Amino acid sequence: MVALIAVAGALRLVELGAASLTVDEGVGAFVAFLASREPAGIPALMREIHEVHPPGWFLALHFWGRLGHSEAWLRASSALAGVLAVPVTVWLGTELRGGRGGLRPGVVMAGLLLATSAWHIQYSRELRMYPLLGLLVLGHLVAFLRFARSGGRGWLALSAVFAAAAFWVHSFGFFAPVLSGLWTLRHRRDRMAAWLGASGLALLFFGPWVPSLLGQLGAQDLELRGRPGGWALPELAGRMASADLLEAGAPIYLFLGTITLAFVLAALRLNRGLDPLLWLVFPPLLAWVVSQFTPLRVFEFKYFVWCAPFLALLQGEVLDPPGRWTRCILWGLVSVHLVFWGLLLLHPSAANQDWRAVATEIRRDAPVDAVILVQPSMMAAPLLYYGVPPTCLTPLDIPNQDNLKVLRGHQVVWLVTTPNHPLVVRTGLEEALDQVLWRERGRQRPDKAWLPSACTRVVRYRGERPPRAEVSPRLALSSACTEE
Repeated sequence: MVALIAVAGALRLVELGAASLTVDEGVGAFVAFLASREPAGIPALMREIHEVHPPGWFLALHFWGRLGHSEAWLRASSALAGVLAVPVTVWLGTELRGGRGGLRPGVVMAGLLLATSAWHIQYSRELRMYPLLGLLVLGHLVAFLRFARSGGRGWLALSAVFAAAAFWVHSFGFFAPVLSGLWTLRHRRDRMAAWLGASGLALLFFGPWVPSLLGQLGAQDLELRGRPGGWALPELAGRMASADLLEAGAPIYLFLGTITLAFVLAALRLNRGLDPLLWLVFPPLLAWVVSQFTPLRVFEFKYFVWCAPFLALLQGEVLDPPGRWTRCILWGLVSVHLVFWGLLLLHPSAANQDWRAVATEIRRDAPVDAVILVQPSMMAAPLLYYGVPPTCLTPLDIPNQDNLKVLRGHQVVWLVTTPNHPLVVRTGLEEALDQVLWRERGRQRPDKAWLPSACTRVVRYRGERPPRAEVSPRLALSSACTEE
């Protein structure tokens, strides 16, 4: 166990602050401590900006951030949750075997596979709530299984506390009692009444936030995120086997998905590891169905990283007892994980937008009276973290003609955007600005990104007409059409 924790910590903590914060990480920092000095103001701020997640993780980050604001320190909160998930996963695997026999080879292999999982490592190195959600779900399952075996009411109360905390961290926390309920139906139906009581108590603790949650869902533009396609689930299986480093829909994901599928089929054939298999398959399948047939778009690949321990437990069960071939498969999986972990370190720009460089460029080159448009508006958060004054920023989601006309009176206008964001594509702000302003320079960071969303475009415009000698024939024609 000491060796597993050491490996998990080393892989998650190395160069933790090398990459700049992403947009989502910047939003978390903005809500947690940049916008409010007091934790009591965080829920109200989240309602105001229509942040769709519950406030539990932001409140926890607020207190964590009181000890430091560096990228490495903030991300260490996620890394800590990711490291702790390894021993708790081993504990859960032991409880699934009835709590007998100590550390069996299967649960040790599961711990090793989770410790080296590039997908789990990737999100354990990101300032988001998913590692904490996964740890709370694991804690709930361990506590409830302990109660089912021993009958101790303290364990039942602890399982309710973990479930309630999971609700407050992420809306997918509701899967915690669902997964324990599935186990209860399969193994201990005599504990169903206790499970209902603990689940009801957890929901009761979450009740005060339900009106805000409904309001947040009503304020979302549900058309921005499309329905998941038929290949979404196989692609998710491939991401579980690797990491989110390749362009969405890449065939290699489907190829890597065969690794996960092979273990699923082996578990069914051997009649082994069926509980982790059920926990692994049910949440993404339900989210896919809901996203496919209702207006709620709740299927997103990163939302299921908390299921990585279940895949590790499934693989450990299939590979136990260890033999020559199973050892070869185990170390082959670990090698694949480490290859993708190396890619995470070698190509941080593949998963992170370089907002540190963008903010430095703006602070250095933008005049005091420049207008800095930021679309979508949430992209202003990382710029604030890296020291761009809030008075310089103009967050903008849906532009209109009045906005564009006003911009003509400004000498310098900057546009900071993520070109492949659905809102940016739909509104066409950059094309509209090209019609009313004079583009001076445009730069995209990085020039080539593995992920479509992992690039940031910075364009500088001038509002006044350049001298006649500098006007190209194409611009002169565009100007004549505009005036006409």
